[in-house]
Amino acid sequence: MGYTPFFSIKVRHEYFENNICQNIIFEPLIETQQLSVNADFVFRDSIEGFYILADENSVEKLKLFMADEPLLLTFFVYCQDEGFSRYTTPNVLKDEQILYFELDPESHLDYSLTKKKCVSNNDFKSLNDMADIGLSSDDIPFKKPLCLVNIAISKNDPRFFSHNDKEPFLAPTLMIHFKTRTTFWEYALTGHDFTGEPLIQDMNDQCAFALQASDVDKDNNTAMLRFRSSIPLALEHRGKRRFQLIDKQANGSKVIVKRLPIALAGQGYYDSIDNTLAEISEIFINYSFKRN
Repeated sequence: MGYTPFFSIKVRHEYFENNICQNIIFEPLIETQQLSVNADFVFRDSIEGFYILADENSVEKLKLFMADEPLLLTFFVYCQDEGFSRYTTPNVLKDEQILYFELDPESHLDYSLTKKKCVSNNDFKSLNDMADIGLSSDDIPFKKPLCLVNIAISKNDPRFFSHNDKEPFLAPTLMIHFKTRTTFWEYALTGHDFTGEPLIQDMNDQCAFALQASDVDKDNNTAMLRFRSSIPLALEHRGKRRFQLIDKQANGSKVIVKRLPIALAGQGYYDSIDNTLAEISEIFINYSFKRN
């Protein structure tokens, strides 16, 4: 008996480097676990999701389970990162709903488990509509999963099976792709007063920052400044952006902070921008510099 890859599921997230979604765990339902024993395949976790190995000498046996209807494999998916919703869009925490991903057994060219290119509001399913997939709301564990994945495989699905007896499995990769949340970044800066014009500069020239508020204490020679980005910026696990705090003077500019820190997920507030409620990420900075 030799096992070979049958298929895999990769979970991508734009928040992370290389788009590898971290801290994701797939848990097969009891029925799926029992089916794996009868059909001779095993589950394995991977850094990007999980994969299934099948006995390459039991292809016909496996297809017997698909003789009358597709093979159905169902998984609860958990995320060990409690802050997942803070950097993910759309909001994954919805009462009486759960993210539901399935493989369309009729669309043999589609390897995505989402309705659109990335996870969207179209991928949510009401907990009251579980009956059409053989479940009920009572089947959802007390610790609510991040999502539910349903894979239906027919015996003639060209995404999974080849006509080559030596390599019967095509081992497709099925995808779930999350987008990162975007917010307006607002730097709240406290330190010495400037001799020139304070500004924040994007070293990649992709975003401008406008001074929102300035509170100067001339007696103590200090200032409290707030700069806000002109456009929403994607939250990042490790920042690739490079913003500098600069004191622009008539005889040249002086760099006060060479690289400002990036916004943290879940740290901020909501404000109205152009008559629309927008999420603001606050970044607090205490800076100092020597006078010339």
